[in-house]
Amino acid sequence: MLTKKKRTILFWLSIVAFFALLGPMLIYSAGYRLGPNWTLVKTGGIFIKASKNGALVSVDGTRKYTSFISKSVLIKNVSPGFHKTSVSLGGYFDWEKNLEVTPELVTSREALLVPQDVQGKMLGTTSPQLTEPYLKKEVLFSYNDAGKPGPIYSSVKKFWKQDGDFLILGEDNNFYKNGEPYEIPENWGEKAKAIFTGKKMSLITADATRIIYWDESGIDSYWISDIGKMPQWENLSAKPDGVDRYLHIYSTDKGLRAVAEYPDYQDYLLAEISNGIFVLEIESTGGQNIFPLYKGKYPEIVSVPNSPGGELIIKDGANYIGLELP
Repeated sequence: MLTKKKRTILFWLSIVAFFALLGPMLIYSAGYRLGPNWTLVKTGGIFIKASKNGALVSVDGTRKYTSFISKSVLIKNVSPGFHKTSVSLGGYFDWEKNLEVTPELVTSREALLVPQDVQGKMLGTTSPQLTEPYLKKEVLFSYNDAGKPGPIYSSVKKFWKQDGDFLILGEDNNFYKNGEPYEIPENWGEKAKAIFTGKKMSLITADATRIIYWDESGIDSYWISDIGKMPQWENLSAKPDGVDRYLHIYSTDKGLRAVAEYPDYQDYLLAEISNGIFVLEIESTGGQNIFPLYKGKYPEIVSVPNSPGGELIIKDGANYIGLELP
């Protein structure tokens, strides 16, 4: 039986315990955790935007599913440092990366999930109706509204399509836009000119933010847009004296043939490597995700759809194949 004296002692012990725990609770709720040498460190977060809803996001021991509306997950109060992060969904390749968390900041990534068995169909041995412009004997051909190709510019050494416009490098080594003399924007710099006039193949991304260029041994990128539009992960790799617009993406000794932009996912590319077509993540820091879409003899990308879910057309030997782009 509790006496009055025991009840009084218990009451004051409860008060002491409350205030003893109050401090750590407030520190915890404010986002602080114990770091090295028992020091308090401010936490950060990890935000994953996946291409599918219902995907499982794992950060160390924390597990959450992407929502059915936003397809995203935010994991709070993650201690500073590197954390193994994965996104998994039945029937898809696991997306995995070692992400670095900075105090009071949210590390954000876009996880493109690729099916282990991509749906495809044979289109035959006759070239399907295409609308992509092409170069033939230094003449640039484009398709009209009726689907018929016709010459539009001559004396063309290289060309790039951007928002319906044609940027052309002429045989005279001058630049033209839709046939008119054109000066490369000052913020693109001499580096952009060197890429365009060099031996490597190149493309300008649809959002006009970067030049992707490559040869058989690797892929590189040069940022040509405003620095403020640069992805978070790339901006954080800035040099002490400013942001580095150059980025090495990928190296291979297996024979890289061609690269295309992955529609609607600015951090991913499509690549012809050896006997396959692959989805390649641009960022290599923390582990680079690369997934096979198709493997055959000598596949070539013929046409890329405007958005995911469309049909990626490839040619492998004499056969044309349509793949549903995830």
